[in-house]
Order: sequence, then C-alpha cells, then structure tokens
Amino acid sequence: MGILDAELWLPRDVQWSQIPNQVSELFYVPILAIMIIICRIFYEAFIGIIFARLLGYEKNSWLYSVKNYLFFGFITNRRLKKFVECFFRASAYLFLFLFGCYALTDAIWVHDVKYCWIDYPRHNPTKRIRLYYIFQMALYWSLLLSSIIDIRRNDFWIHILHHSLTLCLLSMSWIINSIRVGTLILVSHDVSDILLELSKLLRYGPRTAKYAPIVFILFSFCWVITRLIYFPFVILRSALFDAANLVQPDYSLFDIFQRPYVPRIMFYLLLLLMALNIYWTNLILRVIITVIRIGNSKDIREDDDDEEDDNVVNIPAHKKVQ
Repeated sequence: MGILDAELWLPRDVQWSQIPNQVSELFYVPILAIMIIICRIFYEAFIGIIFARLLGYEKNSWLYSVKNYLFFGFITNRRLKKFVECFFRASAYLFLFLFGCYALTDAIWVHDVKYCWIDYPRHNPTKRIRLYYIFQMALYWSLLLSSIIDIRRNDFWIHILHHSLTLCLLSMSWIINSIRVGTLILVSHDVSDILLELSKLLRYGPRTAKYAPIVFILFSFCWVITRLIYFPFVILRSALFDAANLVQPDYSLFDIFQRPYVPRIMFYLLLLLMALNIYWTNLILRVIITVIRIGNSKDIREDDDDEEDDNVVNIPAHKKVQ
C-alpha cells in the first residue's frame, strides 16, 4: 500500500479517478511562489516606497530609495523594509479577498456550509475557484520562502508554523478535493489580515498614526467574528458533526485506526490553527489593554531595539482614557 492509496485519503468506495484535481499540479505552486517573490521586490520598490513617502515614513527621494532598495536594500534596510513588507501583505490579502469573493459569487456553500460535504468528494470546482486556491497556496509558499529575508519579529517561529500548517491544509484539501470548506476558511481569515496590515501601515506613518487605533479596533471586532466565532462555531462544528454524517456515516474523527486517515489529520490541523488563533488573540488583547491604559499601541511582536516611531502610535490626548 502506497502513501497515495485511495483508502488512506478518500471516503469508502471513492477512487482517484473521481477526483478532478491532480497531485502533480501542486509542483507548479513553488515555482509560482518564486515568481511572486521577484515581483514583490519590484512592487515594494516602485509602489510601496511611493506610499511610504505619501505617509511621511520615508524622507529620502523616491529614486534614491528605490535604488537603495533594489540593490539589496530589501535585505538590509530594516526601517523602510518594515513598511513595504506590510504594504505588500496588505495588497496581497486585499487582492485575494476580492478575488475570493468573486470566485464564490454563486457558491451555495457560502450560505449553507453543509454543501461542503453534500455529494463530496464529487465536486467540480470552477476555474475561478481553482485559480483562487492556487494563488493562495503560492502566496503562503512565497511568505514561507521569503521569511529568511523578511523582518524577524518575536513570533517568527509561530508564523513559520502557521504558514507551514496552512500549506499542509491547502495541499491536502486540494488533493482530496475538499476545496469548498477551504475557500470559506481562506476568505474569512483574509478579512482580518487586511485590517491588521492596514492598521500597521497607518501606525508607521507619522501623518496617519492617529488613525491606527481606530482601524485596529475594527480589526479586533473582525477578528472575533471570523476567527473566534465563525471558524470554530460554523466551520469546525460542521466538520465535526456534519461531514461524517453526510459523507461516510460510520466514520469517526476520534478513531485513529479507521481509514481514511487524511481527513482526520486535517481536522486535527484545523484544531491547531484554532489554537494559533487563540494565541494571537492573547496578543491582540494585550495591545488593546495598552491602548486603553497608556494611550498608545505598540507592536509587542517587535524587538525592543526598534526605533520608537516604528513601534508606537500616539493617540491624541483628548482620546486617552484618564
């Protein structure tokens, strides 16, 4: 029995010939990720630096900053790199969120998550959804690969774990055609990521720092709704109580010896993803408490030796809680 034996991956009496996706398609994703990294460097240099200057974060001339950034400044220029990294992630998450909404325009499982399991795994994802999934995998591959040159924060290894976990889930769900539930998780998670990166961009800019706490509060509400309510009480609940009943009624997620093994592994990985959400919720609460108590917000993931104006968002005095 090989590692790709259908009994290990698919429900009873389902064969690989019934799955529309091919394992070989995943080998193209890292190549696309490398292309994204190359495009990202130029995007950060030519577009990101423009925004850095508009927000008052970069004082040097545009041509001077672009030249320095392209000539290995994307490795060594810590102060400017923090901004353009954040700008790229905000742009990428926004693009994928909008593309995901477009891809899911007519998706019935958006309104009823049970359709992620009804007639599974005989789903035929549209070209738009397949592209969306490929782009998401390529982005996370690029974030994982570029982590060696990106700004390293205190939760560096947590992010490495998160990106690796995400890639495992995306790859396995692609192989077994569990794409429908994957799209719901991706789109719902991207919403809060956009607001988080936007709040950091505003915080870095001296002219916009006063607006950062407002966006951060919006991000916090969005985080609670998508990560702490929708994900566990809709997605995980459906995976636990609906999936087996609709796909293979005698299947138990807690019988580790019952085949197939992969859906069970994926469920446990989703629980690990939930644990990471709880970990980051703790960090978010600490930032909120800091804002309320002392009137500024600091990215507690950043090293203490960072410049003060990179770490702190000062709230106008009349907004401070006395």
